Amino acid sequence: MTFTLSGINELYVEMQRRTKDISPVAPVIAVIIQKSIAQNFRAGGRTDGSGSGRVDSGGNVQWVRLKAATVKRRAMRGRTADAILQDTRGLANSIIVRPSGSSITISSNKTYARIQHFGGDINHPGGTPYMRLGNGKVAFLKKGDPRADGTTKPHKITIPARPYLVTQAEDLQRIGEVIGKHIAK
Repeated sequence: MTFTLSGINELYVEMQRRTKDISPVAPVIAVIIQKSIAQNFRAGGRTDGSGSGRVDSGGNVQWVRLKAATVKRRAMRGRTADAILQDTRGLANSIIVRPSGSSITISSNKTYARIQHFGGDINHPGGTPYMRLGNGKVAFLKKGDPRADGTTKPHKITIPARPYLVTQAEDLQRIGEVIGKHIAK
């Protein structure tokens, strides 16, 4: 998944119009954005609640809480339910903010990055083996496990939007100041 920020606000557009080259300040802007994204993970989300996923949609609304089943599964593995999108830190650690020419590119090599950010439905084909535990619950198994009592049927999994590629008003203000100083030169 890749997002390209070209025109984060009016000053950015004005700088491109005047100079056509943001490369002198792009690394500074990239650091501001990278720090903001890292803070989004630490805070468990900092969005405006609109679900737009826009890079400028920061606010004080945290991400949708985990489902009870996910909380229980994490507890069984000795992990906390508080760290939404951070069970392994794979997504947070995969995000790269890179200045590239006249834009700043934000990317992740994780295949699930887009659906975690914007939310959506997964049409699961089924076929996952499971075994009954005797207490009305089931445990999912690896394919080919001889303990399987059956396999799941096709079903839909809904992933709520948890926008993490967002910046806050104070970040945009700092970016504007950086750009303004560069334009003034």
